[in-house]
Amino acid sequence: MIRNPNVFLFIVLMPGLIFIQACAMSQTTSLIQASDQGQFEEVDRLLLSGVSPNEETSEGVTPLFAASAKGYDKIVKRLLDSNADADAAVKKTFTSKKQATVKGTTPMMAALENDHTFVVYMLLSQQANVKLADENGLSPILIAAAKKDVKMLGDLIDRGAKVNDRTSSPFDQNGETVFAGTTPLMAAVANNRDDNALLLMQKGADVKAVAKNGVDALFMASANGDEEMVKILLKKGAEPKNQTTQEFKSREKIVFLGSDALLAASDGGYTGVVKFLLKAGADPTASSQNGTTALMAASARGHLDIVKVLLAAEADVNAKTTERYQIGKEVFPKGWSVLSAAAWGGHASVVQLLIDNGADVNIKDDEYLIDPLFLAATKGHTEVAKILIEYGADVFAVNHHGTARNAAEHYGHPVILQMIDDTREKIKQEEEAEQNEKEQPPEYEPSFKGQKE
Repeated sequence: MIRNPNVFLFIVLMPGLIFIQACAMSQTTSLIQASDQGQFEEVDRLLLSGVSPNEETSEGVTPLFAASAKGYDKIVKRLLDSNADADAAVKKTFTSKKQATVKGTTPMMAALENDHTFVVYMLLSQQANVKLADENGLSPILIAAAKKDVKMLGDLIDRGAKVNDRTSSPFDQNGETVFAGTTPLMAAVANNRDDNALLLMQKGADVKAVAKNGVDALFMASANGDEEMVKILLKKGAEPKNQTTQEFKSREKIVFLGSDALLAASDGGYTGVVKFLLKAGADPTASSQNGTTALMAASARGHLDIVKVLLAAEADVNAKTTERYQIGKEVFPKGWSVLSAAAWGGHASVVQLLIDNGADVNIKDDEYLIDPLFLAATKGHTEVAKILIEYGADVFAVNHHGTARNAAEHYGHPVILQMIDDTREKIKQEEEAEQNEKEQPPEYEPSFKGQKE
């Protein structure tokens, strides 16, 4: 049986990336352990005794990395003064407390991710390389772009960080996928860091850059409902018709292959963004690969104002999906329609508006021949069923699962059941009256033609 159609949408985030607990790693030495635990006196004693500041575990974790990740600035300074390598990167990916630290991660990246600003500046004072990246292509500027510190981001750029840097391969983080080709601008926009995004654009960030999954900064801003950022990106030349090139999950939602910014904004309920996108040339009739349209998404969610805007822009009120798709345990048949989505969601005002604009009340999917009335009867949406019946829904229609009456009876919705029975009885009475009228002989009308008065 068809279930919930509210399946759209979506956002790629640049989440937290590093957690370090050096004492849990293999081959931990006393200097690394002291640095990780913030034991300055022990660190000082060991360094004075001749222990190398650049000793490391088998994973390549150094005392400086451990102290930088924890934000122990006094220990970081002591290690740097002892000629610790400011760019010594992790040599092997490892996991601690279910958090992965990736091969190539540097002390600066660890400090940035954990918001240890003073440590970052100490590392910069020792000419730490801002262009280094881990094995996924994640660099300091990509981390900083997702943070709140716009000054830090600017300082990294001034020291040579590339504003159009990109991740080189996809990786999972906190249940989300960061796709190859993600840029600092995308990271900033995805995390609602508008100040960072503005700075990056001022420094030459490419607003048209697209990640490997087809997502760009405009898609992210639209999915977030960031009207001002959408407006700025469009003004700077972002393309409103870009579509995703992969299907993926973000924030527990499926983003369909072929989704665009308009679909994302419509699903999210962001009326202002929808208006901006349409004005900039977004196609109100565009669909994802499976045929999902912006109007379908807005109708499924009950976003009445967006439905009005899209209908005014001549979105197809009778659009249907072109293939079956599944979200978790939910299966949606080929031919799922705009009106079906609204009826299934119980959005009576949207149903009324769609019908007023030409939606077919008896539209059926292409697999089970289920119509909107059957869906309303199944879910118990009394007001929706009332509207559909009032506008001519076929109360006798039969699909692969039965009739709307069967559905109302089976799922225990007596009010809808009674409405259907009353309508059926009324139709039968009208048909009988019409038949009786046809069977009545015509009344005799004498003709006086040719007779004189």
